[in-house]
Amino acid sequence: MKKICMCVLVFMFSLSVTLAYAEGELYMGDKDKTYVIAFSQDDMNNDWRASQVNSAKKEAEKYKNVKFIYTDAQGSSMKQVNDIEDLIAQGVDAILTSPREQKPLTPVVAKAYQEGIPIILLDRRVDGDQYTAWIGPDNVPIAKAAAEYMGKQLNGKGKIIHLQGVPGSTPQIERSDYFIEVLKEKYPDIEIVAQQPADFLRQKALEVMENLLQAHPDINGLYSESDSMAYGAMLAFKNAGIDMAPLVVVGIDYITQAKEMIKAGLMDATFTFDTCGKEGVQALDKLFKGETIPKDQVVPSTMVTIENVDSVEPIF
Repeated sequence: MKKICMCVLVFMFSLSVTLAYAEGELYMGDKDKTYVIAFSQDDMNNDWRASQVNSAKKEAEKYKNVKFIYTDAQGSSMKQVNDIEDLIAQGVDAILTSPREQKPLTPVVAKAYQEGIPIILLDRRVDGDQYTAWIGPDNVPIAKAAAEYMGKQLNGKGKIIHLQGVPGSTPQIERSDYFIEVLKEKYPDIEIVAQQPADFLRQKALEVMENLLQAHPDINGLYSESDSMAYGAMLAFKNAGIDMAPLVVVGIDYITQAKEMIKAGLMDATFTFDTCGKEGVQALDKLFKGETIPKDQVVPSTMVTIENVDSVEPIF
């Protein structure tokens, strides 16, 4: 009798563990279907872009019935177009993408959308509305706030260098246009003595800044459209033996290196800019469960300075 009771107890315990495990499992949409989610990335050599893919991958791996794949366009819009064409031909169930450039990627994004493949844009946009959803922070208020901060910190006068991202990408366009707009309207005595793309890349920013410092060693500020470029610029200052601390330095993204620079007095302000990889996968989960998702989903951004640097978590 005791043996029977013990067997029953063991069985009940095993069953409860199995049920608890099953209840904790996540499935996307139809649990009997395997969903292939593809991420078309523009350049995995960019640490922010790599983090974006890794964020999506980590979230996708929570689902038992999801297979996650990604492509790397290696900094080429043409290759990214071909990558998405290939994913459409493969019949993937959904595509996440961050278009390298707005206009060249518009037709292929529209093609996926028209063929019924959910395609979610993360942080970057294309022309028109032929896409399933867009998720990301809003560059416009960030760029305006960056200009306001720069203007006030320089007391409305000075010379600055402006490092730009990938030409033709929506972050580059918006982070440039609205920053410049505010300076022209409210701080006309701040002169941008040099403005040059470094494609959001650390190494390229180092090389670009080394050249710019030879022509403009007496600047008062630096506006970098990404923190990775700001870090590369910092290395250029260091190599040139120029003290960066007196400058007003403003970046965007808030990565770990930016936090270190702020605490070291080498950066004055930056703005959080989440990669939204996780949010992209979560949006697909809702979509495959039959829920409606917003066409545009704006993710909040926070300005980070020495006052709050220890209370805000870097995006990676």
